[in-house]
Amino acid sequence: MNAISEETTSAAIPSTAGGDGLALRRWFYPYVGALAALLAAQGAGFLPVRFSILTVYFVYMALAGTFCPLPTAAPVMYVATMWNPLLVTLLGTVGTGLANLHDYHILTFLLRRKRIALLRQTRWYVRAEAWFRRAPFVTLAAASFLPIPVDVVRLLAISARYPRLRFALASVVGRAPRYAMLAYLADGLNMSIQTILLVLAATVLFGLTRGLPRLIRQIHAARGHTEA
Repeated sequence: MNAISEETTSAAIPSTAGGDGLALRRWFYPYVGALAALLAAQGAGFLPVRFSILTVYFVYMALAGTFCPLPTAAPVMYVATMWNPLLVTLLGTVGTGLANLHDYHILTFLLRRKRIALLRQTRWYVRAEAWFRRAPFVTLAAASFLPIPVDVVRLLAISARYPRLRFALASVVGRAPRYAMLAYLADGLNMSIQTILLVLAATVLFGLTRGLPRLIRQIHAARGHTEA
């Protein structure tokens, strides 16, 4: 990556592009503007009133990412009790893909800061990146599908400069079947919001009990190597 000064412009959204060719402002304004325009069109009556829940749902999913950590499973299941599960799955998947691209641009910009970029030179990062590069697409897709925290894998992929289109595609491939399962489950059982929250709590608990012990062991192992 080209050396870039740590000094940012006075603008709220910096526009300087790095050696990766990405400019945060060039992405940010069209992204936010399109979502705002969609909400405005719905509020002004240009879209049928019956689509209002879908409009809000899509905008919500397009915002829910690593830097805006909103829960996604509950909205998918809730909206699926009122609309076709396939449509809910498609809108949710596309929205999540946009949110992940937003994360990609933000973190890429942050990695141009010298102090943050130094993290890529630490021993634990070098080992983690080597592990990720063994099967990057499969790792991203699997992490997006499983009921475990996926943010660490996403941030690792972005910092490892994994191509953004493949990054977004892997997220879509992983999220689509997950959203479909949640949507059809909620629709088939005609779940209430209370039941949806109970199912989600059980899912999170399952993911933590399966993934958290392994993560703790890896942290202890990494700490042992660091002390050595």
